[in-house]
Amino acid sequence: MKSAAFAALLLLASPDAIGATAIRVFTRDPGRCSAGTIHAEPQCDGCAETRVARWNARDGVADFQLDLVDVPQWRVHSTADGCWSARVLVDGAAEAVTLTVWPAARFVAALSTPRGDNAPEALQLRVRSVREGEIPDAEIDCRRADDRWRCDVPATSIDVRVAPRGFVPHYLWGIRPKAGMTLDAGKLELRRGASISGRAAVPARDAAAPITVTLAPDAFTDTPGRTGLQTFTVTTNERGFFQLAGFSPGAWTITASRSGWSPAQTKVVVRSADETVLPSTLMLQPRARVALQLDPPFDVGGADWMVNIQHAPAWGVRLPIAESPSSDGRWQSDPVESGLYFITVKAADGTVVHRGGQMIEPGMAPLTIRIDRIVIRGTVTLTDEALEARLTFTDNAGQRIVVASDPEGAFQGAVSRRGDAKWSVEVAPKGSSSKIRVRNIRIEPVEGVATVSIDLPDGKVEGQTVDDSGQPVRASVRVVGKDSSAEATSAADGSFTVAGLAAEEVKLQAQNSMGDSGFVAHTVRGADDDPVTLVLAKKLKASITIETPAGQPYAGAVVRVITSSERMVEQVSSPAGRVPVVSPQTDPVAHVIVVAPGYPLAMRAVPLTGDDASRHVVLSRAAGRVLVPSRANPDMVIGRVGMPLLPLFAWQDPPPGTFRNRVEGGFLLELEAGEYRFCTDTKEQVCATRVVTPGSQQAVDFAPRAAQKEQP
Repeated sequence: MKSAAFAALLLLASPDAIGATAIRVFTRDPGRCSAGTIHAEPQCDGCAETRVARWNARDGVADFQLDLVDVPQWRVHSTADGCWSARVLVDGAAEAVTLTVWPAARFVAALSTPRGDNAPEALQLRVRSVREGEIPDAEIDCRRADDRWRCDVPATSIDVRVAPRGFVPHYLWGIRPKAGMTLDAGKLELRRGASISGRAAVPARDAAAPITVTLAPDAFTDTPGRTGLQTFTVTTNERGFFQLAGFSPGAWTITASRSGWSPAQTKVVVRSADETVLPSTLMLQPRARVALQLDPPFDVGGADWMVNIQHAPAWGVRLPIAESPSSDGRWQSDPVESGLYFITVKAADGTVVHRGGQMIEPGMAPLTIRIDRIVIRGTVTLTDEALEARLTFTDNAGQRIVVASDPEGAFQGAVSRRGDAKWSVEVAPKGSSSKIRVRNIRIEPVEGVATVSIDLPDGKVEGQTVDDSGQPVRASVRVVGKDSSAEATSAADGSFTVAGLAAEEVKLQAQNSMGDSGFVAHTVRGADDDPVTLVLAKKLKASITIETPAGQPYAGAVVRVITSSERMVEQVSSPAGRVPVVSPQTDPVAHVIVVAPGYPLAMRAVPLTGDDASRHVVLSRAAGRVLVPSRANPDMVIGRVGMPLLPLFAWQDPPPGTFRNRVEGGFLLELEAGEYRFCTDTKEQVCATRVVTPGSQQAVDFAPRAAQKEQP
């Protein structure tokens, strides 16, 4: 009956009220809130005055009209002694609006700030009803009196967010202030820092059971520095709510998990010391099974296949899950978390016949894996003499097989037809600590059989590894050449021998836990090569700090460090923004690429000596965009002018495997301002120079390789 009367207002309005907004005041406690004042505040500065109207409720309802058409939006609320209403945003052209008035209670809280910190200038509550839709979400300003803050709140079951500006918010759940009474929240301990809040849930009856939520610095690879990174862990309350606080800005990964369920994960870039609210619930999913059908069901000897699966919850992180034989070509795992898995199938002799990634989800059909192998046969010789050795074949697709040659140098194995035609082979001679790597070995079958001959040349390097006082020490020795590379371990007296090298200019390096020789140039002439002494000086050890433009540490940045060892080492910045760096004494400068989500890619030269201030990398705010071609130039290398040229994958975010910044025609890189060189390969045969400025957009392109010339 009341609803019909309210609708009839529009029809019975007097002519001079046409176009006015019909307002209904509904009071939840007519005994306490029977009369009051409506305030309509225009949402524009100086465009109109506040409209005020008195109301008197009859049977808990008051109906009247306000002319609001001359302003686009108004904020409307009611005041009355002992009563409260939310501020409702109303369009000036609205035909009708209902305003609910609740009996009020007094909310009181004291705030304790960190030592040396001033009390906040203002305090605002965000109020939400426990019963959905009972009251609109409301923001309430509190007044300060001495050391306590006071404000009126609705007398019903509410959730309250206490949020002084610049401090981590406090949440009070399911409080029930009583009408006309005071609810004292006590003393709330304030702290500075960033915070993240959100909800996590499972689609099940036991949804109220707690879920563990972990915050960890974002990382794309499994690096030694990752294991020691600080993490933050909390559990959800009965509403599924969680709050994480006390960490620095940076790139973070949030994982919600519970035993028996597949976890939910999201990534967040925190750029300031404010609260970040996740826009959607982290929903856990049921577990799944990995079911395989192998074709053929047995290997060539009639044995079952051996199946291994590894979970890859993050790029480069592989967690062993199961390894067991198939049965008549069928294989199934126990329930596992949903996600990406790497599946490896081996024959009885250990040969890998299949390796690949697969997304596993609940309810999916069994996967069929068809196995088609190429038999490889061949010989390996050293200076035309048969060599007994362990041979490890790898290709660009990640396939790997290990075979052994007999005393006559003969070997046999098998690889999948899905592999690449070009392989590299690591030869580990029996009785030697050395390993020689030979590149570009072609495996091309004829009627299912590929014949391979590996002939190692007669080049040899002999020498000794000593510390900086001249005492012999054990060390790992690297030989890096154009046509081949090798490594060995020196004996207790520091002596080492590496045979099977091509006669060419090479670089030698020796290192152990204490020292590093850096690269030493050497010419391999043949079997009569002169001995060489590699001196291991104590390593330089320092740390680089990654910071935001505001001077705050950035956690979770992927930092790729290149020193004179020419090995790119990936680290992840800690919550303090630090990355450890180790370098030979001969190279006091590290070149780093910093991949920090939310900021452009940075390449910097960082000194490893001097004070700590010189080792701070401050990220840039502005970026320029460069489109880099990929298909015609897969060996693209990039570097800032005066710094090393590095492969395209070093500039990827994340590293290769997902290619999040791939676009049509290549990869779109966001680079900080500077001058860059783009070359088609490490030999710098064809290069182009581009100046990147903030906001700029440009492309780098090259002619087909057959017609390439130096670009301007």
